[in-house]
Amino acid sequence: MSNINFGKLYPHEIKKFQKFISKYWIKKNHIFAKDDKIFNWQYRKNSSYNFFTAKKNNNLIGVQGFIPLKHFDKSLNNNQIFLAFRRVIEGKHIGVGLKLHKEVFEECKPKFAGIIVVDKETHNFLRWQGFKVEKMDHHVILSQFVNKFKIAKVNKLKIFYKKKNKEVSFVKLNTKNIKLLLDSKFYDVQIPLKSNNYIINRYLKHPFYKYLVLLIMNKKIPKALMVIRPIKINDNLILRFVDFIGTSQSFLLTYDVSIKLLQQYKAEYIDICSYGISKNTFKKAGFINRYEKQSLVIPSHFEPFQRKNIDIFCAFKSNYKNKIIRLFKGDGDGDRPSTLKTNK
Repeated sequence: MSNINFGKLYPHEIKKFQKFISKYWIKKNHIFAKDDKIFNWQYRKNSSYNFFTAKKNNNLIGVQGFIPLKHFDKSLNNNQIFLAFRRVIEGKHIGVGLKLHKEVFEECKPKFAGIIVVDKETHNFLRWQGFKVEKMDHHVILSQFVNKFKIAKVNKLKIFYKKKNKEVSFVKLNTKNIKLLLDSKFYDVQIPLKSNNYIINRYLKHPFYKYLVLLIMNKKIPKALMVIRPIKINDNLILRFVDFIGTSQSFLLTYDVSIKLLQQYKAEYIDICSYGISKNTFKKAGFINRYEKQSLVIPSHFEPFQRKNIDIFCAFKSNYKNKIIRLFKGDGDGDRPSTLKTNK
């Protein structure tokens, strides 16, 4: 490995990076090979990128990206990261992938590291590196206001609804009122640790997607935060629940907000991929476990749209003791555009 150079990715190397992705990525037409706007937003850090590269004879042979939570809020510690977008030319350079992985960890020294949408081929490697690999839970609330489902496949599934809690309401957050309503203590309930600025820069100021950031109130007291992305396919709409901040008890309040949103947006369903919220909590909250209903199809891929169930995996390792780990589709690289056409 003495002839291989490892280092950061720099702006003048973007064309070379795009050619590498175009040639060696598993599927053709990856968005990073065609468009640098999304790539810059997610990875650009001053004069370089949050990406390590391996080069031989000045040619790229491997890349490994990472997303520190600090990327969206400079006041957060640099010790929380999500790994994202790894590719090494197969079968030629043994140990390059491991070295790239180590470069990221030497740079960031993370106390928490996670990954969303983990390819099955990497599970053994990640376990070897001390990660816990899990299939994410997938739950859904189907709309009672829709007569015909065109995105989901519901078949003859019986749907039961909870009684409404009249004390539950929500406030739509923006870049100004979020700081008036929430302080840093609100986010202390779970890891990775987020913040007002993180929510603003990751969701409210997202340049390509339109997110709804909602503060759930119970008896007019702030209890939880939920992040929703509406997704439209032709003339049909669904709501993807991509992030949550709050206790397990406060998660129960998301049901009433979800029902109001389904009615307001005339959406087929609201679904959530998650790790760290118990199945029993979801059941109490009124969500259906997709894995328990064989006839139920709740699509995961929309760019391009695939009307089928797809299991999503996550992985993480953490040195935080006695802290709840919760992961969602909005974390890391889990909810970013895959095509140039977005729904903003």
